[in-house]
Amino acid sequence: MLFVRNRNVLVDLVMILFGISSWISINGLWVELPLIVNVLPENWNLPSYLVAIVQLANLGPIIYSILRWKINVNNAYCIYFVLAIGVLASFIMIYIWDKTVDILGAAHSLGLFIPIFLLSLVDCTSSVLYFPYVGTFKSTYLNSYLTGEGLSGFIPSIVALSQGIGKKTTCEKFYNETSQEWATNIVYEPPNFSVEVFFYFLFGMMLVSLASFMVLDLSPFARSEKISESELTTISKKTDSDENQETLPTKSPTKEKGDRGYNNTEIWFLLGVQGFINFFSNGILPSIQSYSCLPYGNHIFHFVVTAGSALGPTVAFLGHFFSYKSLKIIVGCVTFGTIMMGLIFATAVNSPSTMFDPSISGPLVVILWILNGIFFHFSKIEIAGVCRDVKSSKYLFWYGVLTQVGSALGALKFRIEEDNRCCITKEMWEKELEEVMRELKLLQDEKEKMSDRFERVSSLATLKTKLIEHRKKVEMLTVEELTKAHEGNLLASQRSRDHNLKELKIKLEIEKMKLASEKFVEDKVSQPSNDKETPREDTC
Repeated sequence: MLFVRNRNVLVDLVMILFGISSWISINGLWVELPLIVNVLPENWNLPSYLVAIVQLANLGPIIYSILRWKINVNNAYCIYFVLAIGVLASFIMIYIWDKTVDILGAAHSLGLFIPIFLLSLVDCTSSVLYFPYVGTFKSTYLNSYLTGEGLSGFIPSIVALSQGIGKKTTCEKFYNETSQEWATNIVYEPPNFSVEVFFYFLFGMMLVSLASFMVLDLSPFARSEKISESELTTISKKTDSDENQETLPTKSPTKEKGDRGYNNTEIWFLLGVQGFINFFSNGILPSIQSYSCLPYGNHIFHFVVTAGSALGPTVAFLGHFFSYKSLKIIVGCVTFGTIMMGLIFATAVNSPSTMFDPSISGPLVVILWILNGIFFHFSKIEIAGVCRDVKSSKYLFWYGVLTQVGSALGALKFRIEEDNRCCITKEMWEKELEEVMRELKLLQDEKEKMSDRFERVSSLATLKTKLIEHRKKVEMLTVEELTKAHEGNLLASQRSRDHNLKELKIKLEIEKMKLASEKFVEDKVSQPSNDKETPREDTC
């Protein structure tokens, strides 16, 4: 174990701030996606576009590698150029990220794609550009740079959490006049600050990283922590001589040891291990993380993601105090990390079912992810330290190359498979949604029928209650009361009949009197006319 001393803490701090620029732009964009996808026309297809853009940006490391092979490029000038592009692209992105352009009849977010491509060039090139430059400093500052590189993913996550990404959404019903149906709309709670403010933060971090690099490159106290040019030249010539001796056919395969006892074969083996680690840790494992964790609850998934963001800078910081650089220890850590990774794959394949006892499954999955992260991060830091101890910028350059190649291959393979799986999941989800809507409609019809039945049952229950109350009242009456009531009813009916009979007799007498009077009048009227018609006898 090596306890690191004789360091300038201010150079450590500046080196950390410089390392933050390595991947902060792309990491920051990914954590901001939940807000961006709701605004841009690509919607949830936006991540697929961004993956393609990031993969295309791997042209940056390729171009730099060709230039490094053909001509002797100055790392410092290249870093100035790359950081200037990052600062400019971050500033432009603040104002044009939501601008769209019609391409082949469809709207596309060209205002976001162009800055993201430039920022991806910066981040992808940093893997092959920054490490050789950091190698010109004392080995103790390599862990400081790796700490900053780890913070490039952790800091944007913390800022995104303070922004309010991940808040709960609500569903509101609205009437669609076109389809004349009720529909549901997802309403997102507004963030604590806007996307533009978050992009201002990324722009500020790029400015800080540029200023930090200027301090590293120009300040006297930082220059004093560099290895002298004569020492670098001597070691580089010695390394090239060792390689030439190993390639001679007449030489026996004896080991030409470096400062730490590693020959070129062992170093290239470790570089291959570095590519293997990044192929899985940066490409494959993030793609299956949700499948591995979500069966045990969202809180498990959230804890694994948060812990994973903090592991990188934490392990790199501990590397300041604990450094072994042993081939056996590195291989052992990679082996244990691979075993943990196999168990993680098993949990993902077994999803959505749990592999273990439900009471311990969630914490066990968290432990698997944390152990895998610790072993892999520690192995990467140790391999970087071995490449640094050889004191040849070539190995740190290839360390960055294999880091980027492994990450790109893993991301390319599993992004394609993940996109296909998402398409299948979407089709299955649409079918499942149709089934759910059909069942919901049946339930609504059944609810209406049950409501009608309930109303009828309620009315019958009311009538039954009234009938029971009436029966109770009837049962409370005695026989005498019933008899009296019956006699009273008979008497009342008799009186009613007598009254009606009297009325009929009166009406009959009235009718008789009317007839008699009419007859009397008729007799009186007919008597004088009869006297005029009969002649008197005495006249004759």
